[in-house]
Amino acid sequence: MTEEVRVTPAAIGTAVHLLFQELDLTQTPTVTLIDDLLQRLIADDLITPEVAKQIDVTKLVAFYASPLGKDLLKNHTRAKREVAFSMVLPAGKVFDDLDDTLNDPILVHGIMDGYFITENDEVILFDYKTDHIYGEDGIEKIKQRYQGQLNLYQTALEQILNKPVTHKYLYLVELDQAIELP
Repeated sequence: MTEEVRVTPAAIGTAVHLLFQELDLTQTPTVTLIDDLLQRLIADDLITPEVAKQIDVTKLVAFYASPLGKDLLKNHTRAKREVAFSMVLPAGKVFDDLDDTLNDPILVHGIMDGYFITENDEVILFDYKTDHIYGEDGIEKIKQRYQGQLNLYQTALEQILNKPVTHKYLYLVELDQAIELP
């Protein structure tokens, strides 16, 4: 008897993020390079074979063919991925449904997928999303769902770098599409 292993969307998302994190940015990623990395991560027990079977590596290649991905590759020496941060913010600035004047401190921890600084000194923040997009209003729902998260990342990154974030993007892996957020 064989036991069927159920693969969750979260497991796939985690594995895709790990691939994005571990990819060598000194060369343009190809299906072969990503497959080789995937096999190494399986051998290292960081991704299960069942999860690996669910990953479409052509979607990762598509990211690096996009304008955002090309900019990341071009600026790879000034790029950081999987950036951990902690900051203290007033509660009214963290939660939309609270009064902005509420000053009780909230400790916020997180890990942003990445950022890079262009040769023009622009700071580009990006976050990969592996969500499935449903319906005509799917992209708008995704933007609304993650706007607050990217705003927190922006605040943290501006504190870390002491300079403004110029652009922030969600990259929708399923659709091979970068969405710029305000």
